[in-house]
Amino acid sequence: MFGVAWNAKQLHILSYNLEALVNTSAAGLQALQTEVDSVASMLIQHKIALNYLLSSE
Repeated sequence: MFGVAWNAKQLHILSYNLEALVNTSAAGLQALQTEVDSVASMLIQHKIALNYLLSSE
């Protein structure tokens, strides 16, 4: 298989691999965003607790 047919097949393979990479990257970024949201929530809770403790003194 040479010429246009070979190029079309290679383009299809490349497209499939790129789609798989994008999907994997998106899943990883979504997991990281969930972690960032959790840390932000914890930080707010700690700030509230610290403000409460410092205002009691």
